[in-house]
Amino acid sequence: MKSQLFLFFVIISYAVQSQNLADTIMLSTNLKGFQFIHQGNEIQAKEVFLLMEHDDLAYDEFNASREAYFFGNIFGIIGSGLIIYPFASSALGLEPNYGPAFAGICFIGISIPIFRSYNKKTISAIYLYNQGLSKPLEPELQGSLSLGATKSGISLLYTF
Repeated sequence: MKSQLFLFFVIISYAVQSQNLADTIMLSTNLKGFQFIHQGNEIQAKEVFLLMEHDDLAYDEFNASREAYFFGNIFGIIGSGLIIYPFASSALGLEPNYGPAFAGICFIGISIPIFRSYNKKTISAIYLYNQGLSKPLEPELQGSLSLGATKSGISLLYTF
């Protein structure tokens, strides 16, 4: 009977512990970019926005990272088009002008720090979100616990 009761309490405590697991977002990189994993499932950036709605600091940081991603893509696409233009014109039999290719290299050079900013801000946003989950939802009690001597002997005193 004691072993059954012990087993019952172990199962109950495991179930209670598993309900309190934090809903962290895991971040991994692959060739396509970042991969967001929440509760074992891969999620998109739109779903990350929905998860971060209650955490203003992480939400703002993730929003800034998405803006950096957008502008980095714009500069990268413009730069790629300007680099391809002289080679395409020479393939079509036209006189190539290599000035746009140099401008394209500059545009791609500008996009590199923007993408690095995107990477840093995304990692920072996920870190802020995961740190925010570990905070307790209830306010902490402000008090102190002390052990001291009184007229009637030693006492344990908790003050608010």
